[in-house]
Amino acid sequence: MTGFRYHRGMGVSYERQGYIYFVCRAFPRLCRREQQRIVSCAEKENGEYAAAVLDLVTSGDSYQRVAGDHYISVNTLYREVTKFYQNFPL
Repeated sequence: MTGFRYHRGMGVSYERQGYIYFVCRAFPRLCRREQQRIVSCAEKENGEYAAAVLDLVTSGDSYQRVAGDHYISVNTLYREVTKFYQNFPL
């Protein structure tokens, strides 16, 4: 389990990354509409990698664990998470 870390290479501000991180970590406690908004963003932006991105952003597990569980590289997962963060609707 990891905490919030700012990723400078994502091209998203610290505040926006923090907002998205904490909203996604609260996923189980969100109303269905908010949950669907997160799922829709992942499906739209990440296609076949949506399940891996959702697993990472809602669980707080490491990139290595999630990438291994979904049989993708850590670099691919990072690229997909970056797309998710850049296109997350506020």
